[in-house]
Amino acid sequence: MGRPDFLEMELEKAERQRRALRDLLEAGKISQVTYDQVAGGVEKEIAEIERRRALLADETALKMDEVRGLIESLERQFADIQVSHSAGEMEEDRFQREKEIYTSGIKSLRMRLADIGNALKELRRKMVEPERGFHFYEDVGKSLGQVALSLEDFVEKVERVPIASIEFHQQRGDFANWIRDVIMDHPLADAIEGLKEHGEELRKKIIETIEGPEKPAQAQCPACGTDVSPTKTWKMAGKPSRTGEKLWLTIGYYKCPNCNKSFRQVLAKEKI
Repeated sequence: MGRPDFLEMELEKAERQRRALRDLLEAGKISQVTYDQVAGGVEKEIAEIERRRALLADETALKMDEVRGLIESLERQFADIQVSHSAGEMEEDRFQREKEIYTSGIKSLRMRLADIGNALKELRRKMVEPERGFHFYEDVGKSLGQVALSLEDFVEKVERVPIASIEFHQQRGDFANWIRDVIMDHPLADAIEGLKEHGEELRKKIIETIEGPEKPAQAQCPACGTDVSPTKTWKMAGKPSRTGEKLWLTIGYYKCPNCNKSFRQVLAKEKI
């Protein structure tokens, strides 16, 4: 069993104890004095588990950065090899051998990065009780009726709430305080606190800071099979589907650094 699962079991056990104590107090089966004495120990135990989980999340985030750095280094080296091949400075047989080594290594590291990313999401998927959740407001006394109970839930809410609410909370430091004091992720709280953007750019930066920047989708060059990242992307209306549904397409434009072939590819389809 991995450490995240073990910590989750410990946390669930402590939270069950906390709920049981509250039930006993509300039912009048224990006194307030007894509740305070026992609950204090339970709260300390929960705080310690959350501290350990936050440390593990920090270690996992650092590991993600290391793997990203390795991927970027291999991609730069492979790009140099592609340039040398295109310039006629490298024989085809050698290029194919190098290509196999680099593409295999990069693919393996990307799979590793995805696994680490999933582990980090699990560590950050801390659920809190409604009274400790993040309550979204547009202004003082103007609640939106939206409550985030986990960091993942928080991102989903940030994607949907009005920008006025996001700017209101960011200016007051509410987001950073909640992430620091409730989610117990101090480095993330510091990063959120340092954001100075406004409007939709602020919404985008908050999401990117929590989830990481979205990577452009790669595609295989139809001419030589090289994995290529898009040089630009854009949205456009597509032809209606067979059922008559209108679609909004995300298109990627690619230029292969190996054979210089240009091509386009549909990256996403959304119903309008």
